[in-house]
Amino acid sequence: GLSEYCKSRGFDGVDIDWERPGYSAGGPAATNVFLRVLYDTLQSWNPKGVITAATWPYWANEWNADTLNAYVDQVNPMWYNFDIQAGSRGYTYHTSPLYDNGCTGANASYWNIHNFVRQYTNAGVLKSKIGMGLAGEAGYEDGAAAALCAGPAVAANWRGSVGAIYTRMANNPGAYHWDEVAKSSYLAYTDAGGSHFVTWDDTLAMYWKTKYAI
Repeated sequence: GLSEYCKSRGFDGVDIDWERPGYSAGGPAATNVFLRVLYDTLQSWNPKGVITAATWPYWANEWNADTLNAYVDQVNPMWYNFDIQAGSRGYTYHTSPLYDNGCTGANASYWNIHNFVRQYTNAGVLKSKIGMGLAGEAGYEDGAAAALCAGPAVAANWRGSVGAIYTRMANNPGAYHWDEVAKSSYLAYTDAGGSHFVTWDDTLAMYWKTKYAI
């Protein structure tokens, strides 16, 4: 079974990528039962096994806060790709802003990590259980407005490695920008190929997320 598979490969536990229990067979009730059974099984490991869970960025009532607190060691909401939500509304935006930067067109007051932390804690999830699920990729919007919180946007134009960002920065001085309010980095520039917007978490953005968490 799952337990023996993980143990045989030297894993220290199991990560559950269920995200939205309401969209799966059996719904939230099945998720709660599964977590309880998995918890009891991993308790028999020596040392005891760890359970982590990837969940939707905003609080979904399909999850049960008491169940997460009791059986999951760390809950990792997927706090990234917010630019896709904004792009569907016609605005360029950050992939993982820490705070609301006032971009009403992108619904920034909703799509920010601080807001979602409050949603989880208000629902009863313990702060000690909440981690930050972050992405190590960038959102490239080639053909979008060369400005933050502007249109047109190209929702999910393509996502890729952050390595290409530094080549673009070298070729386009002044492309890099820092949003002090949202604590997020981005590129916005125009070249012979048109206008571009790129969103990702650089080391400074990661610093502020780490500082927020601790």
